[in-house]
Amino acid sequence: MNKLLDKTKKDIYLILIFAVVFNFIALSPLVGGKEPYGGDNSYHLTNVIFMKEVIYKDPINILDPWWHHWSMGFPIAHYYHYFSWFIMAIIGAALPFLPPYTLYNFSLVALFSLFPLSVYRGLRLMGFNRLIALFSGLLSTTVQTNLSYGMVLSSYLHYGVYAQLWAMAVFPLTIAYLYRSIVNKNGYLVSAVLLALTTILNSIIGFIAAVTALVFIFQKVDLLNLRFKPEFKTQCKVFAVILVLAATLLSFWAIPMTMNQDFNGREPFMKKEHIDSFGYNKIVEALTTGHLLDNKRDFPILSLLLLIGIGFAIKRGDKTYGVALISFLVWLLIFFGLPATFQFLRKILFIEMMPFHRAVFGVQYFAVVLGGIGLYELLKTNDLDLPDVNIYPILLRLVLIITIFIFLFSWRFGVVRSQAKTLSDYKTDESYREDLLACHDFLSGLPDGRIYIKKDTGHGTHWALGLTPTYSHKPVLVGYSSAAGLESLNFYYQEKSSRSHKKFYDMFNLKYIVADKNYTAPPFAKKIHASGLFYVYGVDTPGYFDLVEADILLLGIPIAMRPVTTAWMKSRLPENKKFMVVSKDTSRTDQFENFILPNKDGAIETLKLKGLDKPERITQPFSIFSRYKLPGKSNLGSVLREERGLNRFVAEVEVNKPSYLLLRTSYHPNWRVLVDGIKTDTDMLSPAFIGVKLDKGRHTVTFRYRTGALKWGLFLGGLLIFFLLWIRKDHDRLLNGIFLESPRAGKIIFASITLLAISSLWLVPWSQRMKMGRMERGEAYLSNYNLYGKEPGTYYLSDLKPISAKQDDGTLGFDKTYQRHIISLDGVAYEKGLGTQSNSEVIYNAEDFTEFKALIGLDDELDNIRPSFSSVVFKVYLDNVLVFESDIFYQDTPPQEINIPLKDAKKIKLVVTDAGHGSPDGNLLWGDHADWADVRFTKSEK
Repeated sequence: MNKLLDKTKKDIYLILIFAVVFNFIALSPLVGGKEPYGGDNSYHLTNVIFMKEVIYKDPINILDPWWHHWSMGFPIAHYYHYFSWFIMAIIGAALPFLPPYTLYNFSLVALFSLFPLSVYRGLRLMGFNRLIALFSGLLSTTVQTNLSYGMVLSSYLHYGVYAQLWAMAVFPLTIAYLYRSIVNKNGYLVSAVLLALTTILNSIIGFIAAVTALVFIFQKVDLLNLRFKPEFKTQCKVFAVILVLAATLLSFWAIPMTMNQDFNGREPFMKKEHIDSFGYNKIVEALTTGHLLDNKRDFPILSLLLLIGIGFAIKRGDKTYGVALISFLVWLLIFFGLPATFQFLRKILFIEMMPFHRAVFGVQYFAVVLGGIGLYELLKTNDLDLPDVNIYPILLRLVLIITIFIFLFSWRFGVVRSQAKTLSDYKTDESYREDLLACHDFLSGLPDGRIYIKKDTGHGTHWALGLTPTYSHKPVLVGYSSAAGLESLNFYYQEKSSRSHKKFYDMFNLKYIVADKNYTAPPFAKKIHASGLFYVYGVDTPGYFDLVEADILLLGIPIAMRPVTTAWMKSRLPENKKFMVVSKDTSRTDQFENFILPNKDGAIETLKLKGLDKPERITQPFSIFSRYKLPGKSNLGSVLREERGLNRFVAEVEVNKPSYLLLRTSYHPNWRVLVDGIKTDTDMLSPAFIGVKLDKGRHTVTFRYRTGALKWGLFLGGLLIFFLLWIRKDHDRLLNGIFLESPRAGKIIFASITLLAISSLWLVPWSQRMKMGRMERGEAYLSNYNLYGKEPGTYYLSDLKPISAKQDDGTLGFDKTYQRHIISLDGVAYEKGLGTQSNSEVIYNAEDFTEFKALIGLDDELDNIRPSFSSVVFKVYLDNVLVFESDIFYQDTPPQEINIPLKDAKKIKLVVTDAGHGSPDGNLLWGDHADWADVRFTKSEK
């Protein structure tokens, strides 16, 4: 067999090159076009363009510019998958003659097409023979699945996980060098660089690589005799050395982000089914039916090769076979998710921080390797009693060519045909694009201000939201559930605000609205432009700057202060320019007439507030500001001029009395402020804006965002350490002497791991993100009431126990939607309500109540489903007598408020039907997610 492998060496390289070239040719239609497909890819392209601008105009901030495009802005490094934009921006700066969208689309095709080479090289470095590496490489681009976010093309083209594509290209080399370092005790620097690169490209794939390295180590555990083999302790030390070196490289990113995590919104956006994976039943079904690897393929050939590979891996007992098998089983177990996996996995290795559905990547990668093993074993000829003549290399080539045709030609052409149809549908009516671009062109000539884009702007325009900053040269306040703004401190308050209130537009300087012709604009918005199907509306707002008063100190970190800040937004204080200073510095209480301190036990202790004679314990924050003695409006002065640039804002103001100059962008300590050329301290003003105190007079105030010196110091320091190690030819021996052979090695390892834990790598930001996910599910210690508050004599149905509740699928959601999200209708979030799915019936006891009120409609979470075939009818019965029946609600039907007198009714029955339409394909994901929002009983208080 070895002779045969030697004879086919050149053929293997030719086949690999042919496969790569064919992938390029087959996917070449995706390179063309005017924009990348889908909203997520448009976000990525916009940020590549933005990073390129930073390289040209503000290179000192290249490690961490201010991402001003969406949701009031935040440091770009807080978005933990930004490094792919950094790489593409450098390439774009080196090739300025290429249009950005062409370069971006080309990178999608190139990275996916070259993946077989990375797989081949990675497996060869791990010790797999050439044919297994070849077969695995060829199989790597043939996965078809019904559970996305893995190695399939649709994950990158449709779901837009662009950073994962970059990490995927590096992953095979990363785990190969980790394996070699752990086994051979060398190559530390290369392994650390690759692990750091993979992690900063995509934290999830970096996490998968690190956990896979632990699988390599735990092969040295004798499970039958419950003892560790001699190499186990040494390999643990080797891995610790690599982690410390990788942490040194990543420290410039992880440490500042961890230190400033209080200024990161960390708003959760993933569905619970993603955090806890797709569920054991769905995954097992996908695996056993072949849909996990061969979805919509006539014959599940890849699934069959996986089974054959598993069988031979068990039979042969080969070391490399075992690595592939154990890694596959480990990631399959993790992929099952938290509900199915042993609960102790939550605690070890920080696995509870990982979105479990992304473990599909690890499952599919090692499934491909096992498939390569299976195909190789089927083609082995050394067990046959036949002479070694030249016909066998020829037969082998024929088999390989047939394999290529099966896995590449037929499948790839099918994908390209399907994708071409998708792109054709995407651009069915070019007038959509032209009309929207005309709106963007019109906006580019208007005074500066943020844009609100009404979601669902029409077929073929879902790229519009992402590319609006590029085409209009203005920032956007992202609407419904966009990942682009989740890191902003102000994102939460945007989602909680009503789009129909003028206060919302003034608060966030929303000067423009872009919507389709079916949009009903609020009365204060004036239509200023029409382009076919799309309109532009103008709103008179104060601008980015304003002069305000701030005599209330709110003590605590911004996220924990959300209930109080939400109550402040509901009050009359914002429009009267009465703001709060948010700080966790308790020494500042003497500087303010009023201060508020929330307690962790669920109450708010008002220690000092106008209108209150003594400190008072308050369980609902909305009652605080109702008794605040509201001063009259003061003529604080005026903003004479304002200007926005890259990482900077400038204002010229006339101040009549000492007050705060408010900048409507998210607070961060890296903002530097010069007042008349003198550096001045800043404060965070509610909800999470920047403020600087000014004395009476005329001032020029400059706000500049600057990358912290710590980040540059850690970045250059890490590079210097690696350079000094690299130039030493004996760096592996040096590291072994320090960490493995020194008598103090144990202490050094312990200190290094402690330092690693403190720096937290990428884990602390994830921890905080998941913490916010738990707050989203109602586990926060303070209730987040919506901006409407609670009327006297009101009893929310979600706080009462129903007599009975039933529905065709799932369970009734109390203060949550059918998919357990916050209830949202037409862009407005509601903390209270019932979320259900047709067909449903809920019965409550109505005695002692006088009135039933609710807002009914289909939840906004359906806007993430394309297409949605939802249609429902709402019905209300009193003592089994129908008293209300709605018209049919579709996805774009506006919510309807209902108010029903209860008279002497004893029971009320709330019914949602499917309007007789059912679910077109039996898939309830397309179903009828109906909300009874803000649903409540009222009774007259005697």
